[in-house]
Amino acid sequence: MFVEDPGLESSFVCVQRDDGRFRIVSSRVVNVLLLEDDEVDAKLIAMQVASFKDLDVRIVHATSVSEAREALSQEKFDLAIIDYWLGCESSLRFLAELDVWVRGLPAIVLTGLCTSDVRDLCLHAGAIGFLDKAPLTTEAFEAAIVAALDWRTPTC
Repeated sequence: MFVEDPGLESSFVCVQRDDGRFRIVSSRVVNVLLLEDDEVDAKLIAMQVASFKDLDVRIVHATSVSEAREALSQEKFDLAIIDYWLGCESSLRFLAELDVWVRGLPAIVLTGLCTSDVRDLCLHAGAIGFLDKAPLTTEAFEAAIVAALDWRTPTC
């Protein structure tokens, strides 16, 4: 498990866009739990997150469900990003139980196994976002996180 920029709290600001709608941007740090068992993928995700334009993201990386549960018990997160395939099993059970541990914590599933069946299973288990790792651009990834934070905080 690694932690980047420990000790910072999260807060958000609503910013009105040109079209009159509001969007959430971070005024400080967005705390993200990343459940990813592949160290290379975790480093690639961290590098992509570091290049975001509007969000300052702090990642706590867990390589297993037990590490993720421990992290959830120790600190507050704004978002969970979860790899679909964790070793020998999917993350569906963890995803389904996530709302029990942290009420209202939004989760995005990242996967290299991007099929409509897997997407439907993840969304049914509680994910609010589902992204394919392969073609994922930095802009699309950041937009998905902003959308998840918008979902988490529906009013400004």
